[in-house]
Amino acid sequence: MQDLQEELEDLQGEYQGLQGKVEGLQGEKQELEENYQNSIIAMVQMALEFCANEKEVIGKTAEKCHVSVEFVTELWNARKDS
Repeated sequence: MQDLQEELEDLQGEYQGLQGKVEGLQGEKQELEENYQNSIIAMVQMALEFCANEKEVIGKTAEKCHVSVEFVTELWNARKDS
């Protein structure tokens, strides 16, 4: 019985450790997503220095980043609204 209790406590500790790792990875994922989105916004900003056609720049940025025009447009508009 004592062995089972110790094993249960070990498993609970291991579970809590894994929960902490999951939370850490979720935080890293969030940070990477934000960095990715900020990079796309920066690409649009830089491209607009050379081409004043916002629609064309957004389309080309979406193509280069392999994402939809709608996604880039949403990011760009959210940046302008904040």
